[in-house]
Order: sequence, then structure tokens, then C-alpha cells
Amino acid sequence: MLNKDELLDEIEQVHKELTKLREQYWLHYDLFTLQWWLLLALLIIPWVVWWRLADKKRLKDIVLFGVSISYLIFLLDHIGYELNLWLYPHKLTRIIPEFSAFDLGILPVLHMLLFQYFTRWRSYLIANTLMVTV
Repeated sequence: MLNKDELLDEIEQVHKELTKLREQYWLHYDLFTLQWWLLLALLIIPWVVWWRLADKKRLKDIVLFGVSISYLIFLLDHIGYELNLWLYPHKLTRIIPEFSAFDLGILPVLHMLLFQYFTRWRSYLIANTLMVTV
């Protein structure tokens, strides 16, 4: 059994090696591939659609809700990633694996649109439940 300092040194060494491997993979198998461009489009297009559909009179409330839900989605995704519950074979950025088109594009936009169109919490929760089951 390693002592505390030896174990911490080994963790740091393995982490550095993993960082190098992730960088190599991202540079050679992700960056500017078809999947990378698709992820970029899935990040940008929902926001363009949202801007056209957003109720500009309620923009402050909707954006505040969107930021809150984005943070929650990102946090839960990071926890799942850190616990090795899932892996991202394709990433937009090398530095933040959970920076995905789904976490910061599609899901927040869908939740904000539901929040906009279903103004009562009960109807919003029903619509949200239907959305996540589909």
C-alpha cells in the first residue's frame, strides 16, 4: 500500500498522462472532423432558433431560467462524467469534456422554450416530463 504522498504523486502522474492522451485523441480524431462540425452546429443552431422564437418581453426571466437550467445540466453531466458513468468520444473542446452541444445548446433551449410556452409550473412539469421521455 502506498502512503499518502506516493499515492498523490501517482494520481498526478496518471492525470498528466491522461491529459496528454486526451489531447492527442482530440487533435487527431476530433478537431475539424464531421462529428466536431456537427457538434458545433448543434451548439449554435438551437440558439439561433431560440432567438427567433423567444418572447422578447419576458427575455430576462427566460434567460435567467435558461442559465439556471444550463448550470444544473452541466453540473449533473460533470458528476456523471467524473464517476465514469459515461464518456464523450467526440468533444468540441479538449479542455472541458462536458462542454457539449447537448448540455449548453439543445437542452437549455428546449427547457427555455417549454418555460416560455407553458407558463404555469404544473403544465411546464408535465411538458418537461413528456419531453424527457420522448
